[in-house]
Formats: sequence, C-alpha cells, structure tokens
Amino acid sequence: MTPVEIDIIFYEELRTKGELAIQFDENHLLPAVISEIKKYEKYNGIERIPFSVIFKINEKNIYWHQGTYKVFYNGTESIEVFLVPIGLDVDGMLYEAVYS
Repeated sequence: MTPVEIDIIFYEELRTKGELAIQFDENHLLPAVISEIKKYEKYNGIERIPFSVIFKINEKNIYWHQGTYKVFYNGTESIEVFLVPIGLDVDGMLYEAVYS
C-alpha cells in the first residue's frame, strides 16, 4: 500500500466522500463522519498548517478513552489516528484529532 499524506486536504476530501468507520476494539467498528475541520495559525518551526479534525459517531451511551484507533475510509483503507473524546452533541460522541 502506498503511504498516505495526512494533511488537511486529505481530511477535506474524506469529509466530502463520507463513509468512514472507527475501529475502537475488535468488536466495535462504528460508522463515523467528519463534523468539523479547523485550521490554526502557523507558528515558527513548522511548514504545514496546524489543524484539527472532529469525528462524530452516533453512540451516546458509551465512549472510548483517548488513544490510537484505526479510521477506515474508501471501504478497506485505514490510517491510525490519536483521538481524544471531547464530549457529546445532539447526535452522538465527538472525538478530536490534532495535527501540529
């Protein structure tokens, strides 16, 4: 498999395609959507623009602790992402990934 360039463009393309899933453990592969992509100001010493991605799953009764999880896209392709639970919204639990 060819390595994937993980940048804001990658996530913006995924957001338009939809059909994501997060593998929290061997028994929980849950559908997810990207609800927000936020750019931050550049700071000294980095070339790329820092950004965060908010993933939403439609599960309100259970959440997973921060950790590295597989995010599947395009059916079978996946990347490992460090996710932090940041709270509930009306539809489900939100998880954030930050790239700086």
